[in-house]
Amino acid sequence: MSAIGNCPDLDALAALAREATAGEWETPAEKPWRVYSGDVLIAVANGMTHPGDEVNADANAAYIAAMNPAVGLGVIEEIRRLRAAVARVRGE
Repeated sequence: MSAIGNCPDLDALAALAREATAGEWETPAEKPWRVYSGDVLIAVANGMTHPGDEVNADANAAYIAAMNPAVGLGVIEEIRRLRAAVARVRGE
C-alpha cells in the first residue's frame, strides 16, 4: 500500500494487469459464477469460502469480469491523471 490512505501500489497493479489475460471478460448466463475471456476460463467464484460462510458467487464473478485488465489500467491511468492535477493545483 502507498502512503496515500489504503491506495495500493499502482505500478504493481499495472504490472499484474499487463500480465493477465487480455480482452473482454464475461460471465455466461448459464454459469454466472465463472469468468471467461472468449473460450478461456479466467476465474471461478465459489459460493462458499468456509462451511457456513455463503458469499454471492454470481456478483463476485460479475465484478471480476468487469475489472478486466483494460479497465484496471484505465482506472490506474485516471488515478495518476488526478494525482498530477492535484499536484499542479497545490504547486508541487
